[in-house]
Amino acid sequence: YRYKGKKVSVSNMMSKDNKENYSKFAPNSIMKIDTSFFSDDLKISYKNDFNELITGIDYFNGESSSDGQNVSKENMGGYIFDKLTVLENINITAGYRNEVSELTYSGGEKKKYTKNLIETGVNYKYSPFGNMYFNYSEGYRVPATDEYFEKWTNYYNENLKPQTIENFEIGVKDGNDIFTGKIAAFMNSAGKEIYYNNIRCHNENMPGETQRIGVELSANEYIGESFVFNQYYVYTDSEMKSR
Repeated sequence: YRYKGKKVSVSNMMSKDNKENYSKFAPNSIMKIDTSFFSDDLKISYKNDFNELITGIDYFNGESSSDGQNVSKENMGGYIFDKLTVLENINITAGYRNEVSELTYSGGEKKKYTKNLIETGVNYKYSPFGNMYFNYSEGYRVPATDEYFEKWTNYYNENLKPQTIENFEIGVKDGNDIFTGKIAAFMNSAGKEIYYNNIRCHNENMPGETQRIGVELSANEYIGESFVFNQYYVYTDSEMKSR
């Protein structure tokens, strides 16, 4: 469902799916994982000459099962995001999200996670093509239901925990009618980062904090109205730190 007026727009997007996954290590019927989910996202936005406000609620309900074992997840989140033009060439953005997730395992165990997240940024447009910006954001991810399962035994790893991340980025973009370029520096820290352990054949959390520092370069060349050439380069230095 979508409604778009002069200043207010409303959208409601729903999706539903079922799928079967097989382990790449032992592709047989015992290793099959059945997953189904339903999601709904309601979003309302308001826009005028100086302000753009977006708020909404999203809902997710999913379940994965294999050989009699199952893990289900119910997730509800609410968010608000605002973009404010304080001067003709300066924008400030700020956002907040609250998310509640509940996991239920076939053994009867239940776990509930609640997380508050923020993001903020500022953008300075100093020319028709050029701008400088700074962004800070927090991220959070509860594992997907099929990520809990062991690939060899079909048992679930109930010790798998949500992953968190903090990200800082500063950059500049500039160009003209036939060329645009960007350079940015970023730093992020991930806590309990989820990774796949090839030896144990299941997903785990990193024992400490993963810190990444890097530089991103990109360029676009426009040839006529039909051709665009893109170049992209990223350098990242990663380090594991204990909490």
